[in-house]
Amino acid sequence: MRRFFWLLILTACLDQYDPRPQWEKFAAEREIAHRPYPVLAADGNLPQPPPQLDPIAATRKKYALYCSNCHGAKGGGDGIGGVALNPKPRSFRDPIWQQNTADNRIYNVIKDGGAAVGLSNTMAPFGALLSDEEIKLMVDEIRKFTDQ
Repeated sequence: MRRFFWLLILTACLDQYDPRPQWEKFAAEREIAHRPYPVLAADGNLPQPPPQLDPIAATRKKYALYCSNCHGAKGGGDGIGGVALNPKPRSFRDPIWQQNTADNRIYNVIKDGGAAVGLSNTMAPFGALLSDEEIKLMVDEIRKFTDQ
């Protein structure tokens, strides 16, 4: 009888302390708690946010950050990170490749990585780092490499 009593008490308490319904609230509070505190400027005011880059300049910066290491600064597939890769990174300056490759294929390679479309798995997916709009702008930027 005693065991049954404790089992009944424990079972009744479990519903009260189940954290699952609160997970979304916990995630929101965690995000707020991890925000950086604003730091005052030397004059005692809050610093001004940095000016926003236009989308094309921002895309070029992201290409330099994420892509140029392997594909090269000018898209020739000659980046320093691609020297030891087999197969070598794609040259975006190849006019035959530019003519025969659809935009949605380039989009899918950037978003899901090379392995997702049957290419080398050394081409990492960037869908978690770039929004869909940023990937579309990156495709447009890649298309400009034959113009250089």
